[in-house]
Amino acid sequence: LYNLVDALLGVFKYQEALAYADKGLAWQSNHANLLFKKGLILCCLEAFDEAHACLAKAQVLDPKVLANCLPVAAQLGPFVEANLSPEALYLDAMYQAQIKCFWRDRASYTQAIEQFSQTGLSENMNFNHEFGFSILSLAINAEARLRITQSISELTNDMAWLYGAPPFSYKRQNREHLRIGYVSSDFRRHPTGLLSRQIYAMHNKQSMEVYIYSLHNDTIKENVRLSVERDCKVFHDVATMTDVQIATLIHQDEIDILVDLNGYTAKARTMLFSLRPAPIQVSYLAYLQSMGADFIDYAMLDELVCPKGYDKDWQEKIVRLPDSLYVYDTETPNSAVEKTRSDFGLPEKAFVFCCLSACYKIEPEIFTVWMSILNKVPNSVLWLLSMDELTRDNLQAQASLNGVDKTRLIFAQSLPHKEHLLRYQLADLFIDTYWCGAHTTALDALWQGLPILCCIGKVSSSRVAASFLTVLEMPELITQNFDEYEQKAVEYATNPLLIEALKQKLKEKKVATPLFNTALTVKYIESAYQAMWQRYICGLPPENIDVANLSVE
Repeated sequence: LYNLVDALLGVFKYQEALAYADKGLAWQSNHANLLFKKGLILCCLEAFDEAHACLAKAQVLDPKVLANCLPVAAQLGPFVEANLSPEALYLDAMYQAQIKCFWRDRASYTQAIEQFSQTGLSENMNFNHEFGFSILSLAINAEARLRITQSISELTNDMAWLYGAPPFSYKRQNREHLRIGYVSSDFRRHPTGLLSRQIYAMHNKQSMEVYIYSLHNDTIKENVRLSVERDCKVFHDVATMTDVQIATLIHQDEIDILVDLNGYTAKARTMLFSLRPAPIQVSYLAYLQSMGADFIDYAMLDELVCPKGYDKDWQEKIVRLPDSLYVYDTETPNSAVEKTRSDFGLPEKAFVFCCLSACYKIEPEIFTVWMSILNKVPNSVLWLLSMDELTRDNLQAQASLNGVDKTRLIFAQSLPHKEHLLRYQLADLFIDTYWCGAHTTALDALWQGLPILCCIGKVSSSRVAASFLTVLEMPELITQNFDEYEQKAVEYATNPLLIEALKQKLKEKKVATPLFNTALTVKYIESAYQAMWQRYICGLPPENIDVANLSVE
């Protein structure tokens, strides 16, 4: 019965799971693991008082029940474990449903997050900083997002100082070389590592020294990691060190500007930034949302991701880079693909819409629009990234509910990175998600010559593809609402001359515009660092900075 309850909980059949849990507990009322699972089910049903009673009793019966039933939470340490709340468990469980594209309770879930953000996040917030990443793909406005991340940063601060680390002091003086420290868990074959790999080699060695602090220790060092090690001045593998030890090392290295390339993402070590090991601390690239933290001074963005007037959505001061904030590894292969559509299970004659973004970014509103597009373009398919069976079944069921044959959803199987990128060339049009659009994936598609259609939103995570297209001077692919988005998708799919013209224009603009001019973007980043440092040397507090444009070289 316990295993059956666990399985039903895993496929979001909460009422059925509750019935079997009650049946088991009627036979054995002190079964701690089953009682804990009943508590989780009640969390999912928003019966928080009952859930709290079950969870508390289970932990009294067996202090190891948390490690047995929820090992991820048990690994988070005693401070967090003690504050584990039914509301926090509810938020996490509902997000697990969303990433499986199980959307039945999505509206009440997002409403609950908004409510919690207004009424005591410190008690109701998820037990994990990664919740700050979870909210990016949900229909949550910028004001609520900021409240949520502020709560996460406050909890991070409180936890950091429980370790009793002494405050650091700095030398306010100019020197020949600025020391720039980059901190990330992703100096490897990961979107952040792949995007940023060329930055470290392209930095001006006459004025800057690059220090790397790697939070993730790969047993096999592949090309990305090796190139980062080669191109920096100092590489520290700090994966096995505590946050206090890492912060102490950064301070001993006398880092002037410390750059967080994680934000609230997996394997981040945000606590070390709250210890303030460097006088200037910056968020860049991986997390396009305010961290809500008083220990992050600047966020490096661009004019479209954060237009003037949107500064209120950020606690950090905004550094606006010209063109796009993104860099790209221009050594990424994009030679003509040698395989055919049939090699990937695609019909040779159909129009292929494509969205090879992670499934957590697919939300019900945009999926309904996609299904309407497929209905209006009968000879078309939608190419999605490979997913587990449950997620695939959920999307196919939603397609059927919208009158679309589920076989028109084609799932791209996992491939080595180079082969994966080249197959973009076999699609006709990339159709972007909304609340959290394609970022690295969008650059990959554009680099392979695949146009992207997007609908620009009001939060930063929904504006990235539009930023790329603006730099590429292709505004015809940016729409303002779902009606325009659908109309343009149908228009392009039913007019072969239009889609060919878009592909030809993209081919020309990739060279003529600065989107893929990584060397130029690195110069802008260096100008930003110099401006931050000069303010600091002059005793001035952080302020918004607009980096001046240079001519494209």
